[in-house]
Amino acid sequence: MRRPITSAVALQRLAEAQRPGGLIDPLAAAIAIGSHARPSLVPAEVLKQIDGFAREVRGMTAKGSAFWGSANHVLFDRHGFKGNRERYSDPQNSYIDQVLARRTGLPIMLSLIYVETVRRAGGQAYGIGLPGHFIAGVQENGERILVDAFNAGTPLSVEDCKSIALSTGAAWSEDSLEPLAGRRFAMRMLLNLRNVYAQMADAANTAAVVEQMVLLEPAMGNQQEELKRLYAYLDQQSARNN
Repeated sequence: MRRPITSAVALQRLAEAQRPGGLIDPLAAAIAIGSHARPSLVPAEVLKQIDGFAREVRGMTAKGSAFWGSANHVLFDRHGFKGNRERYSDPQNSYIDQVLARRTGLPIMLSLIYVETVRRAGGQAYGIGLPGHFIAGVQENGERILVDAFNAGTPLSVEDCKSIALSTGAAWSEDSLEPLAGRRFAMRMLLNLRNVYAQMADAANTAAVVEQMVLLEPAMGNQQEELKRLYAYLDQQSARNN
C-alpha cells in the first residue's frame, strides 16, 4: 500500500475532525489541513487567538452592540483582517495559522474566522458557499445578515449575492444562501487549495490535498481517479530523476 504524501499528523487531525453522525467541525478540519504544511502547528494556539477575538466581541455585545457589528469592528478595524487581493493564489491564504498570523487570506478562511468568532462570543453564525465566493451569515434578532468577510465585513443583500453568483455563470437559487454543512465547508477549503497547487503545477502538494479530499469523501470516484493519475505522474518523475 502506498504511503500517503499528506503528513501523518494532518491525516490524524482530519480524522479527528469528524464527529459522531458523520458531521465535520470546519475549524478542526482547517487546523488539520494546515498541519500538512506545518506539522508543528499547535491547535491550541489557533483556538486561543479566535477565543481572544470572541472575548472582545462579547465585551461589546454585553454593552448592547450587535454581534455582526462587533465582529466587524474587532476583526477588521482592531485586528486588520482583509482579503488578499494582491496574492489571491498564494497557498498560505488557505492555511488557518498563516491567515491568523498575516491577517489576510481567501474569502472562505476569513469567513471561517468570522463565523467561529461570533459563535464563541455566543452568537449564531454560519458559512455560506455562494458560487464563486464565500460569505458568512449571522442570525440576530430574527434577522439574517449576510456578511462579506473578504471585503471588511460589508453587509450584502440577496440581490448582491445573486449578482455574485450570476457573474460566475452559475444559475441562481436562494438555496445558495443556506448554511453550509461542515463536511462541504471542509471540502470547499480543500478544493480551493487543490486548485491553487494544480495551477502551480505542484503535483506533490496537489496529491496531498486530494488525499485529504478522499479521506473526507471516499465515495467520490473522480477524486480517486485524479489521485491515481497524480501518483502515476509522481512515480514517472521519480523514475526519471533516479
